[in-house]
Amino acid sequence: MLHVSTVQQPRKPNIPESVLREIELKKQGVVLPRRRLERDIEEEEGGPGVYNYDVRKDYILEKEEWRYDIQPEFLNGKNVGDFLDPDIKEKLMKLEEEEQQLLQQEEQQQEQIQARKQQLEAARRALREEDINLNEAKRQKRKREASDSMEVEGSGREKLKAKIRRLVKSREKESKERKELKERKGLKEIKDLKELKELKERKEVKEELEESAVARGQRRRLGGVRTAQAFKLKKQIDKKLKGKKGESDRFINVKKQKWMLSGKRTFGKTNKR
Repeated sequence: MLHVSTVQQPRKPNIPESVLREIELKKQGVVLPRRRLERDIEEEEGGPGVYNYDVRKDYILEKEEWRYDIQPEFLNGKNVGDFLDPDIKEKLMKLEEEEQQLLQQEEQQQEQIQARKQQLEAARRALREEDINLNEAKRQKRKREASDSMEVEGSGREKLKAKIRRLVKSREKESKERKELKERKGLKEIKDLKELKELKERKEVKEELEESAVARGQRRRLGGVRTAQAFKLKKQIDKKLKGKKGESDRFINVKKQKWMLSGKRTFGKTNKR
């Protein structure tokens, strides 16, 4: 089933009066003059590329003498297009009023900020003075307590001094004994070092004698070196010294393009590759 919507009210075609009049005149045999188009003017003036269309002739202006006035894009360093608004003065006045209001608000805010800063500074100074006074009171209290304790313990001060003197003397005596013991021990260590050095020298001489007693046949077998590790290293060095350039060591001095080197080479191409 197909549903088709229909218009409830009839809508007749709307034909302009000028078209109806033109149709009536054509029926009467009257030939109306054809409206001259811009294309006709272009053909008369030389065709496309020669004729320059006048864009100003259709301007709708308040005065006709303004039609061909010179309109600069920039004047006195300003864009002329920015001043073509008819309400430019009213907008400018609104902007200036808004600017003045913003400046006044900024001044008021600055005054409030300065007043707040002064309040904070005064509070900070008051807290600092209170802290200083509190610290001074604590210091005076400690001083009084210390003086009172010194007066109470004045009798025991002499005993304390005597005890300190005894401790100092005992420590001096211990340090002196420790120093003497260290010196005696150092002399003994020096003597032991001399004996150790002599033993080491004897051992080195013995090892040299044993090494010199190595058979000549063994050295000849190792290629004139002392150990197997040295012989292995000598073998690697000899291999590098005797190494020669092989086929895999090919080096192309001049790199050429693929189109020059690929494909079949015909007659007359030998000198180009």
